[in-house]
Amino acid sequence: MRPHVVHWLEAVLPGSVASALAPTWFTCVGLAGVVALFAMLSLARRHRLDAGAVASIVLWCYVAAVAAGVVVPAAIDAVEQLCTSGRVRLRWAGMTSFWGYLAGGWVVVAMCRSRVKSCSMPSISWSVSGITFKSSTLNRPARRPSSISWAS
Repeated sequence: MRPHVVHWLEAVLPGSVASALAPTWFTCVGLAGVVALFAMLSLARRHRLDAGAVASIVLWCYVAAVAAGVVVPAAIDAVEQLCTSGRVRLRWAGMTSFWGYLAGGWVVVAMCRSRVKSCSMPSISWSVSGITFKSSTLNRPARRPSSISWAS
């Protein structure tokens, strides 16, 4: 999607400015996190939940999702290297949303159990996850289908 946005912006801006202004995949993920935060805070007020606890849950969910999305593929790649060559060289193995969703979901459940005493918090968070998923995948990069660490 980004190339289309750059092409559209180039009609009114110089190419280097259009390329700098067009959102990247990481920008879309960050904006999805902000959208999720505002949606969750709005729903939390409606359900009379502690806004600080909800904001903390959204923040830690986002941090866990990004960390797991990077660390787990790198760990899988390291195991692949160890099994095939007998040595490991840590490198960027990509980033997958599957591991991020698992880690983020786990953090939401764990924090809801300890911070929020209402059973409606998990249902609110999963309803907002659809908004977050759709807005974060608008500018998703192509994947390497040949690597197990990208299998998500």
